[in-house]
Amino acid sequence: MTRRRAGTIRRLLLPVVLVLYPRAIRDRYGEEVRELLIDSRQPWRDTADAARTAVDERFATLTATQVRGSARWLGKSVRAASLGALAVVPFLIFLVFFPPLAALAGGVVGGILGGAVGRWWWVPAGAGMLLVCGLGLAPATQGAFGGGSAPPAVALWAVGTAALVGLVWRLPRARLRWWTALVGGLVIVHAAAIVQVIQLLDEVRAPREYALGWYWSTIVPVRLNLGGRVTPDAPELSGGVAVPDVLELLPPLMTVVLAFVLALACCARSARETARVPGDQV
Repeated sequence: MTRRRAGTIRRLLLPVVLVLYPRAIRDRYGEEVRELLIDSRQPWRDTADAARTAVDERFATLTATQVRGSARWLGKSVRAASLGALAVVPFLIFLVFFPPLAALAGGVVGGILGGAVGRWWWVPAGAGMLLVCGLGLAPATQGAFGGGSAPPAVALWAVGTAALVGLVWRLPRARLRWWTALVGGLVIVHAAAIVQVIQLLDEVRAPREYALGWYWSTIVPVRLNLGGRVTPDAPELSGGVAVPDVLELLPPLMTVVLAFVLALACCARSARETARVPGDQV
């Protein structure tokens, strides 16, 4: 290494060494340290000594408040990463096992997140709703989630979910919130499934008197009699097989995400009430 290149590297290292010092020491002695290192006859050794001294000074002036702040930041980062990984659980169950278990897992994960993220609960809730809208509307997902074929059903689900979350958030009692979320959630997913089937199937392949069973045909792991009949243009579709084929995986996905979002809102609301109790008593 030439002497000129070595000098260039040392000049680049000087600002790094100075930044290692606490601000008070750097403001008072920064220029002096810089000049000493530039004029040093043993620049590499003195630069290393200055860096070591800067680290020692940094730890010596570290206050208890700074230590607690750093530990709190690290704890929040680890918790956020853990909760992010936990949020994937219901979707894995949805893909591997069957929707009822996935909906239960989605509700559990939503409840945990609702009590942990506080006022930022709407971020994971919005992400879940965007997931359903994206998979339900994107033409690339038409083979699995009916993407591009059910805009009215997706729009109904999204508007209904947003309205139900707003209603649940305003209710004064936790038990009333949970019952409202359960009943309202069932109404929303049933309505979305009915809208999708009516849009895509006629009355021959999907008799309207079986409408209340359309949603359950994609949720329960048994075949339901939905009254569908053989037609010349679709002779293979009989006994209501056309209905689950049309609905595909969209209703189960809606169910899992809806359970997640509603549990998130309910638990975040309860956590907010609990946090306000000490202040209200003073």
